[in-house]
Amino acid sequence: MGRCTGRALAFAAALLLSPGLLAAGKAHQVTIEGMKFVPESLEVAPGDTITWTNKDFVPHTVTAGKSIESGTIEANGSWQYVAKQKGRFDYLCRFHPGMRATLVVK
Repeated sequence: MGRCTGRALAFAAALLLSPGLLAAGKAHQVTIEGMKFVPESLEVAPGDTITWTNKDFVPHTVTAGKSIESGTIEANGSWQYVAKQKGRFDYLCRFHPGMRATLVVK
């Protein structure tokens, strides 16, 4: 193995073994059921994945201004979002604005 190739392999191995580089974020679930988001408040970390699953018979959305927009989540459908930006995101369903919840990314 050439000198350059060995260094490249050592560098790649160091990257792969570095703490946090391979660690994927946690998975979180929000259920849309009974015209509610459950849980109504969820705290996550950057890199975490949140999946909203619609168990109602009508479509819904997850909408937080321009920050988060799921589009239409059909009945029995789901949508995933990876939290990137820290902050508090109050969201609602555009079709049913009384349905509200909060996502906090710390």
